[in-house]
Amino acid sequence: MNKKLFYIFIGIYVLFGATYHQPYVPATWLDEGFVLQGATNLVDYGEYAMMSSEGFRILDQPLIANGPGVVLPITLIFKLFGVGLLQARLVVVAFLLVFVMLYYLSVRKLFGETAAVLALLLLLAVPREGIFYYGRLALGNVPALAYFLAGFLLLLHSYDDNGFRSAIGAGLFFGLAMVTKGQFGLILPALMALIVFDWVFFKRLNLKKSALTFGVAVAMMGLWFLIQFYMVGFENIDQHLASIRSSSEVTVSAFRIERIPTNLWYLVRSGYVLFVLPGLVYATVQLFKRRDRRQLFLVIFILGWTAWNVIATVGWPRYLFTPYVLGLVLTGKFLADLVASIQSEGIGKGSALAWGRNLLVAGIAIGAVYAFGVQVVELFSTPDDSAQVFSSYLEEHIEEGALVESWEWQLDILADVNYHHPPNDLVDKQTAYIHYGDEFVTNYNPFYYQPEYLIIGPFSKGMTLYSQYIEAGCCQLVFQSGDYDLYKVNNDFIRSDAWQIKNP
Repeated sequence: MNKKLFYIFIGIYVLFGATYHQPYVPATWLDEGFVLQGATNLVDYGEYAMMSSEGFRILDQPLIANGPGVVLPITLIFKLFGVGLLQARLVVVAFLLVFVMLYYLSVRKLFGETAAVLALLLLLAVPREGIFYYGRLALGNVPALAYFLAGFLLLLHSYDDNGFRSAIGAGLFFGLAMVTKGQFGLILPALMALIVFDWVFFKRLNLKKSALTFGVAVAMMGLWFLIQFYMVGFENIDQHLASIRSSSEVTVSAFRIERIPTNLWYLVRSGYVLFVLPGLVYATVQLFKRRDRRQLFLVIFILGWTAWNVIATVGWPRYLFTPYVLGLVLTGKFLADLVASIQSEGIGKGSALAWGRNLLVAGIAIGAVYAFGVQVVELFSTPDDSAQVFSSYLEEHIEEGALVESWEWQLDILADVNYHHPPNDLVDKQTAYIHYGDEFVTNYNPFYYQPEYLIIGPFSKGMTLYSQYIEAGCCQLVFQSGDYDLYKVNNDFIRSDAWQIKNP
């Protein structure tokens, strides 16, 4: 195939894969609701905050999970084209297109065009929850990766640049990645390790450039924290930091030893061991064998993130997404070198080691084709519009001003009704209860504000917050759509002592 036609085909496929069946595949989810709340309230009220029936929650999401690097671009689109889930998702699609372009350019600058093409093909196929999952959701994962790769490309340019603009630019984009998704804070220890290795092992350290990149990235993070403190008020700083710490201790800095085997097993069943580990090992060996410092930062970052994911986190698939797709960069080089070796030596010749090499290449190729087929089938599957159908029912049948208790933040942008939401610390407590078996103690009363309706959706079903009250007869089912159930609250139940049920 003509090279130009090949790249045109890839571009068309990425655009199609990111937009087909939008905004119904994948179905909208709680985390999208957090991001879209921040953008919606900025447009409608000028408040970067969450909103419930009792007012704004400045200390709540999205100040913690997804930052201004994704919220502000969505806010701009909402301002120009109106508020809507489709508009928000198309913003992330734009980031996805930029990410794919930067991905190809990064691999080509590091390893050449053959490795870039192979890495790009792997990126389109794996992992299962890959770019055609997170690149279709209004979340910060793909935007943060786009910022990161922009910073990485500028870091590579800074090695050859006589000035300091590339080093400063790298720090700026690394900073944007960190304020978009907090997990990218791992950039800072990776940069510190880069300086140490560069100084001790490679003897090529340009301290001024490295210090500039690191310093600018730190300054970007510091600026974002100052803005947060200004928004919450300096009298609420302790409470804000406590909220961040509460979420972190359950999800990203849990350090639960009992969780490590599960996290390690996910490396196997997700395909990370097959698709990423060979390239990571190969790159590490080549790094010290050839003393090629250009891939050093990427190797450090991937190793550090993978270790953090296994040792410290709750182990959700999205936490492995970043090192997975970045690791495919190294696998692209690994495959390019192996294919060149096979072509020079022949398939049927060589030692047992050579045969093992051939089988590994075949395994990666077969696994990638299979994973690609699974993604295509899922893309063409029946779209899930249950949230949209449910929201239409809410707008048509819920009386104006009626209070609706809901833990499904994703519905707020779809149906304009008066919601009351549980506080964010309940997410942390329920997560610790479900994943770690911690005791769940809370005095949360879902009927304190006397809601007339109760929504139970995919998130609240998984967290089982309301199930005990449903079983006790608090409410009567009036409508269902997919995983979404609407209940009418029984006033006699609220007036009785039955709702005072102990939590599990």
